[in-house]
Amino acid sequence: MSLSHYYIYIYVGKFSRGIGYFYPTKYIPSAELPDEEYQTILMTGRILYYYTTRVMTGRTEELMKIAPSSFIEINIKNGDRSKVTSRRGEIETTARVGYKVSKGESWMPFHFPDRNANWLTNAALYG
Repeated sequence: MSLSHYYIYIYVGKFSRGIGYFYPTKYIPSAELPDEEYQTILMTGRILYYYTTRVMTGRTEELMKIAPSSFIEINIKNGDRSKVTSRRGEIETTARVGYKVSKGESWMPFHFPDRNANWLTNAALYG
């Protein structure tokens, strides 16, 4: 059976707290914005197949066939090796043409310990 046959349900029937609660949030700009030297925003996130650093899921042969290694989504030629550099370091990864990112943005998962996107990001937190 392929992975596409599995479904996850978060809520069935009703929400656990009643009706969903939505509220506006105040916009806070990023601690670091693009400039002349670093012109692209890097966003990081999860992909469907892995949880955090793949300690357990990285051992699953079927998942490794679907998503075997690090990549960055950016608007360049698909499959090229790319050096991604920030103020904190650099890593080399595979480029994928990204349709989820806008011009001046890129996106990279943080699951892969050999090319961890978090090595490139700012640890600034807002209180």
